Amino acid sequence: MDASGEVRVLTGREPGSAAEQQDAGIVAGNTAAVLDGVHRPDINLAIWRRSARRAVIDAARAWITGPAFEVRAVCRPDHVALHIADALSARDEPAAEASAALIADIDALARRFAALAAASLVEVRLEHLDDDACRLFHADYVGIRLLCTYAGPGTEWVPNAAVVRAALGQGSNLAICPDPAAIRRLPPFGVGLFKGEAYPGNRGGGIVHRSPPIAAGRGRRLLVCISEFS
Repeated sequence: MDASGEVRVLTGREPGSAAEQQDAGIVAGNTAAVLDGVHRPDINLAIWRRSARRAVIDAARAWITGPAFEVRAVCRPDHVALHIADALSARDEPAAEASAALIADIDALARRFAALAAASLVEVRLEHLDDDACRLFHADYVGIRLLCTYAGPGTEWVPNAAVVRAALGQGSNLAICPDPAAIRRLPPFGVGLFKGEAYPGNRGGGIVHRSPPIAAGRGRRLLVCISEFS
């Protein structure tokens, strides 16, 4: 943790590693401006390697000590903070009292996403997961989608060159990605803009990803997912 109270978490095969820098179709950087790169035709994943303040970490950890849940809001980008705050406070859990920093971060991400996606309405899901959720590698049928994991392991993705796209939808992760060493993972607090199959001109090129396996080890995650609502 540095003097500003920020904590950096970048290790192994996560963004920032030498392997990630060589992956075609990926752009990554330490400032929010890197997210603009998702609109480049040769890019299907933009990663903002960022730090998180201690208050956000504390709030996220408080929420994952309780039962799994999902809260969802569909609203204008400037109403996200209000809707998420109402949804969390309605849960009547001790963690709700410490959520201001987490809500503020989600609000900022939703506004940034809306600007990048030119979205007048956004769908925001905050999920506390204790299972493997989307355990199979897949590509989303959306334009772009923002994912950020606040606690627990981040979303896993596979570089384009390591994907067997003909195997998508067949129920086998090994068939989709025959080389497990090719799997990458977003670090906690890293922001990923995932380009999907519905992005203009990107059919057959959506970034392939999955939820990390956590159930066997009784792991937990706190994840925010932001999409355009139409």
